[in-house]
Amino acid sequence: MKITLIRHGRTIGNVKGCFNGVTNDPLCDEGVETIKEYVEKGIYPEVGIVVSSPLKRCLQTSNLIYPQHKPIVVDNLREINFGDFENKTHLQLENNPDYIRWIKSNGTSDIPNGESFKAFTDRCVKGFKEAVDVSKNSVNSAFVIHGGTMMALLTALTGENFYTTVPKNGLGFVINWENNEVKDLKTLV
Repeated sequence: MKITLIRHGRTIGNVKGCFNGVTNDPLCDEGVETIKEYVEKGIYPEVGIVVSSPLKRCLQTSNLIYPQHKPIVVDNLREINFGDFENKTHLQLENNPDYIRWIKSNGTSDIPNGESFKAFTDRCVKGFKEAVDVSKNSVNSAFVIHGGTMMALLTALTGENFYTTVPKNGLGFVINWENNEVKDLKTLV
């Protein structure tokens, strides 16, 4: 099965550089326009099933790319809960000792009042398995998710560090999923 992982379009939070996990922002005008441009260029493959995070930015992206499909919502594919860092920028947090510790740990230490890295990764893998299960009768599927979700999944599924390869909004990866493992991985564009 080929699965296209697509990062949602740009939001105001992305433009401002905010840590937006559970914040339920819609796409900004620029985000909508960029997705429409990508659709016009034909970068997204035809698919039989579309799976999406429940957050507005992913559902909106799904509907712009695949208006003919009603996305199947998988709650476990939502972005990390950034807790005390939610909706704040690096500049706002740069002197916060908890934030400094989190940055020094490469995002693996606990976030105050947020989701732990392990809990987030475990939830994302569970969500991916749920998404694969609902997509099993389709040769090609698209999962419209978040940058953090995508990085956690690819790191967990391949054993390689994907935390340095966040795709731009609206882009992502195509994976060949066979026998419960990634057989091939390439960028969408």
